[in-house]
Amino acid sequence: MCKFPVRYLVAIVTFVIGVSVVSIWHQSQTPQNVRVTSADFLLEPTPQTQENSYDEWETYFGTPLVWKFLLNDDDYGKIAVVRATGKTSNGNVRAKLKLDCPGRYSATTVLVGDMESSGFNLSSYSLNSGSPVAKKNLVEIRAVSPKGELSFKTKADGHIGYENLHPTVIFFELAKTKKLERLIAKGSTEVTFVIHDFEDFQKTIMITFPAIDSSSQMVRDLKGCR
Repeated sequence: MCKFPVRYLVAIVTFVIGVSVVSIWHQSQTPQNVRVTSADFLLEPTPQTQENSYDEWETYFGTPLVWKFLLNDDDYGKIAVVRATGKTSNGNVRAKLKLDCPGRYSATTVLVGDMESSGFNLSSYSLNSGSPVAKKNLVEIRAVSPKGELSFKTKADGHIGYENLHPTVIFFELAKTKKLERLIAKGSTEVTFVIHDFEDFQKTIMITFPAIDSSSQMVRDLKGCR
């Protein structure tokens, strides 16, 4: 069994909980509660199941393009998330941006689902691959706010989040993004990520995440977040 780095724990647990709920709901065609075993998660879902899982995945992570807190606690920290749709040459994929307290180690993580549809070579993102993707600037970032723009390239420690999960989810944990994190937390900053495949740089996933409302309670809660 793979052992995950501690820094992936919160993101992995929150996603797996959501997918676990979805898997339980789809074990029966009637609206009744059922019990499932861990072996059920190894079964390859039908196209219908994948379609329904998409809907529940959306429900778990909130309304599209609306920021929400997964954690908002003065003692244990704050984690804000927002959902969006990523675009590839093969079609759309699901995506989520996770913002931990700005300035924390690996505070910005992009989760991308449906990676089988992306055309990316997934072997480069296995936990056993030695993380070769972390050695190249494969992520282009462009942040736009009323005060101006911020554009740069950076590395991402990309890993498959759960080896037996289907569709596959990859966690792109971004490096050198402290300035970006603070801009997002202040609100009014829309961010676009272009993620390039390690094996084929021409294959990309492009995701645009909306800004946090600068007048919202979330901005006030994130201010001074440690």
